[in-house]
Amino acid sequence: MFLLGALLTGGVLGFSANRVFADGRSLKASDQQRAMRKLLGDRLDLTPAQRERVDSILDDRHRQVSDVLKPVRPKMDSIRLNARAQIRRILTPAQDVEFEAVIKEMQADSSKGNRR
Repeated sequence: MFLLGALLTGGVLGFSANRVFADGRSLKASDQQRAMRKLLGDRLDLTPAQRERVDSILDDRHRQVSDVLKPVRPKMDSIRLNARAQIRRILTPAQDVEFEAVIKEMQADSSKGNRR
């Protein structure tokens, strides 16, 4: 049960890190950013000039966060893959198949941005 809890916690952290680490490489991520900016602009009834300024601020924030986290990404990937390998070593073959399904579901949820 502890390992399952650790897996779920790692999945949530991984999902969160993925959201933070997204650097525009994913078309879906850029679509989500545009949708979020439109929603923000519409809800706040921003003028075109305000929308442009907000977009610039968010673009700058995104660049800064990406720059700060870029050196950490390889280490986080390594930690994630190592944990998965450790978990796989204690699973039965049937459990490993289900574990892979769980990983794929989490990746699909992450790419869809379901928790945003």
